[in-house]
Amino acid sequence: MRRPHPSSALVSAPRAWALATLAALVACSPRPEGSPDEPPGDAVAAAPASPAPAAPTEAAPEAQSPAEAIPASTAEPKTNPSKAEAEAELDPLAPLPEAVVERFENLPRDPKPDSLIRNSHYWISNEVNQQIWYDHVVDKGGAYLGVGTDQNYLLAGWAKSDLVVVVDFDIYIVDLHRVYALFFEQAETFEDFLLRWSPDREAEGLALIDERYADRPDYDRIRKAYKVARQLVWARLRNVRRAYEERDIPTFISDQEQYDHVRTLSRNGRVFAVRGDFTADETMVALREAMEASGQDFHVVYLSNVEQYIDYTPQFRRNLGLLPVSDDGVVVRTLGWGAFGFAPGEEYHYNVQPLPKFTAWLQHSRVKNLPNMLHFRTRTKVEGLSLLDGEVRVSKRPPDIAE
Repeated sequence: MRRPHPSSALVSAPRAWALATLAALVACSPRPEGSPDEPPGDAVAAAPASPAPAAPTEAAPEAQSPAEAIPASTAEPKTNPSKAEAEAELDPLAPLPEAVVERFENLPRDPKPDSLIRNSHYWISNEVNQQIWYDHVVDKGGAYLGVGTDQNYLLAGWAKSDLVVVVDFDIYIVDLHRVYALFFEQAETFEDFLLRWSPDREAEGLALIDERYADRPDYDRIRKAYKVARQLVWARLRNVRRAYEERDIPTFISDQEQYDHVRTLSRNGRVFAVRGDFTADETMVALREAMEASGQDFHVVYLSNVEQYIDYTPQFRRNLGLLPVSDDGVVVRTLGWGAFGFAPGEEYHYNVQPLPKFTAWLQHSRVKNLPNMLHFRTRTKVEGLSLLDGEVRVSKRPPDIAE
């Protein structure tokens, strides 16, 4: 039985005069079922999804000649750039031009879900081996699209993204990003940022939310998101910091240069979070139009385990398959299916795929879903990691793609 589509995320864009962030699909695991707009009374750390039995053995789609990568679309160059655009050309992290900000701030929300998987809000990532992706995303630059919460800042920091869009299924995840934005604004160092999530500074955090967000229609939700999630975020960020210091990999909560990069993105309005659904008709369509109108393309797309719960419907093929992407962009994702091999210490398989090949699969192959596409994976020596870097298996009859 097909479950409701979980989703959550963030993004970063390359180009002279770039953009900002979004939110709302699936965090790193399925969400509990229950009221989509009401967080549980006592939040506990999100548990990893139970792995599904094994990948289906459905026959692979008929193949013909491999499809060529679809080139990223570009906007026509402007002959009279504005002052803001000229500044953006000199500083790729400068505040975005007003017209660009307006496009991203006004992205429509998809309708709220009837329920959340397992009745849970995924306040933090429960993926513990994201270092597997480090070499694949580092210094990619450009725009970033993701789901969830803290993991987006980790990945965007590694990638040095210049625009972050997070699309998440859960409106409370979007609300929590408002708190992140507030703390990025206030904290000049990663140490101070981290400590703002500590129990000792909860009253200070609430006072800041009251001061800055009291007039917003989503004020009550933002406040509640902070109160419920604060302890989880505090524990998660400390665990991430400790783990990556041991691995000698810099992060936005252990390295001032990376923190400054992510903080600048947030302070300069280059992070957008919005409630959206990768299988619906509003948010992702508008996002593609905003990217194209702004001359941007995605260099990193992080899907967490969204594809564990959905098939490649005509809407999903349109929403992800027609996105403007860079020639060297990547999609990184997880899947809780043991048949493909889990990473150490958790029940997730990690995968990396060139973005142009992902969009080409969606446009030219009738492959049903990620588990079926993973039959064509390249195994690696890294435990729990596969690549989808082979040629696209083009179907004789093209797939249906929504308009």
